Amino acid sequence: MKISLFQFYYLLTPVFFLIEWKTDMDIRVSGILTESQTYLYFAFCCACAVICFAKPNWESFVAFFESVINITLLLASVFLTSITIAESTTPTTFDTPNLINFLIAGSILLAVFYSSQRRIFCKRDD
Repeated sequence: MKISLFQFYYLLTPVFFLIEWKTDMDIRVSGILTESQTYLYFAFCCACAVICFAKPNWESFVAFFESVINITLLLASVFLTSITIAESTTPTTFDTPNLINFLIAGSILLAVFYSSQRRIFCKRDD
């Protein structure tokens, strides 16, 4: 059985969850979510993985939809952090780990977004 790039990406979801849970680092875009929302977020990502394996023809649509949600969450996290910094009376910064998370997660999400978009609209399988 050949595993597609999207399926591999979703297979890593439990690994991302364990890293976030054990290290308290934001690996994906769940940094602005509460603990219970983070569990729901990862449950959603696992559901996307199940759909991609159960219905391989749907994986481009699932990846597109999931990447739109994740990009929105990522941008919201930066926006809300900026608002918090601007309104804060104590010194607060958008520190290096947050910037690295933004750059890595954003790059991966954009790659998934454009790849899934291309596969949907150009009807190509890569």
